[in-house]
Amino acid sequence: MNIIFKQICLFFFYILLFTGTNGVQSKVIYIKHNDTSFKNLPDLILRNQNDKELIVNFVDEYYDMSEIEEYAILISVATNITLVGNKNGTMFDYSTPRKGNKRWFFQFSNDKVYRIPT
Repeated sequence: MNIIFKQICLFFFYILLFTGTNGVQSKVIYIKHNDTSFKNLPDLILRNQNDKELIVNFVDEYYDMSEIEEYAILISVATNITLVGNKNGTMFDYSTPRKGNKRWFFQFSNDKVYRIPT
C-alpha cells in the first residue's frame, strides 16, 4: 500500500512539474537604423508588451536620433524590457545643434519615471 501511495504522489509531482514550467514567454524585436520601426519606437514598445518580457535589439552601431520627431520619448513600461545594443557598441546620435531637450523617459507601472540623460 505504501509503495502505491508513493507512486501516485510521484505521478502527480511529475504532472505538476511539467505543466507548471511553460518557459519564459518573451518577444524579441530587431530595430535597424533605417527601419520605420525605429522612428515609431515608443509605439512599437507599447504595442508589444503583451508577453512576460520584451527584448529590443538595436542591430546597427549608429542611430540618428534627429529622425525621431518627438523631443521627449515617453515609454510606459508594463513588463520587463531589455534594450540590447550592438556587440561593437551602439551610438544614439542626437546631432548638434540640438533641436530641443531630447530625452528618453521610462514610466513604470508604479508611476515612477526614470530618464536616460543625453
